[in-house]
Amino acid sequence: MPSLKNIIGDLLSPTMICLFLLVAGGVLLWRDRKGLGRVLIGTGLTLLLIFSNRAVADLLIRSLEQDYPPATATSTAECQFIAVLGGGHGNDTAQPWTNRLAGASLARLVEAVRLARLNPHAKLIFCGPVLPNNSSHAVALAGAAAELGLDPQRFILFTEVHDTHDEVLAIRAEVGLRRVALVTSAWHLPRAMSLAGGAGLNAVACPADYLSPNAGTSTAMWAEFGLSGLGITSRATREYLGIAWTALRGQR
Repeated sequence: MPSLKNIIGDLLSPTMICLFLLVAGGVLLWRDRKGLGRVLIGTGLTLLLIFSNRAVADLLIRSLEQDYPPATATSTAECQFIAVLGGGHGNDTAQPWTNRLAGASLARLVEAVRLARLNPHAKLIFCGPVLPNNSSHAVALAGAAAELGLDPQRFILFTEVHDTHDEVLAIRAEVGLRRVALVTSAWHLPRAMSLAGGAGLNAVACPADYLSPNAGTSTAMWAEFGLSGLGITSRATREYLGIAWTALRGQR
C-alpha cells in the first residue's frame, strides 16, 4: 500500500502538476471561464516544456549528483562492509538475476562488484524488501552478485527494510561504528548520506547510476525536449521532496 510520502511525492511531481493545470484549465473553459482557463492551460503547457527540456533536467539532477566524488581504492580502503541500497527488479524467473534487475539497481550492483574486487575482505550487504508477486530485492541483488562471480559467503541480506531510513538503521545495527561503503545512485546519495549521518553510520559515499554522466550541460541540450528530460526532472524533484521530508521528520 502506498505510504503518505509516496502519495505526496506523486501528487507534487512535474507531470501531475502539469496535468492538474491542464485539466483545471479545460474545466474552466467548459464552464465559460475562458480567461482563467486559457491562463491555466498556457501555464501547464509552458511548464511541461520546461520540465521536459534536457538541459533543465541535466542542471537539476547534476546539482544532486555532484555532491560526492566517485569512490576509489583509497577512499574505501578502510571499509569492512559494502552496502547496496535497494531499487527494483522484475519477476520473470526464466531470466538470470542480472537481467531482472532494474537499471538503477544493476548500476548500483556493478559499482558494488567493482568495490568488492578492490576490497576482497569486505562483506557485502544487500537491502530490499519482498516485492508484490516477487522475491525479495535483497535476494535478487545477491543472486546477481553471485552470477557476477562474488562469493555468497560474503553476503549479508536485509529483507525487512522498506525505505532508505530503514536500510541505514539496519546497516548501522549490523556494522556498529565500523566503516561501510554506501552504494546507491548518485542522485540519491545526498538523502542517503544525510540519513546515514542521522543514524550514526560511518559511511563512505559511493555513487553509481549517474543520470548526468557528461562533464557539463551542452548548448545543444537546450534544444532537446522529450520524455527523457521529463523523467530526469521528475526524479530530481522527487529527491528534493525526499530530502525535505527527512528534514521535517528529524531523520538527518
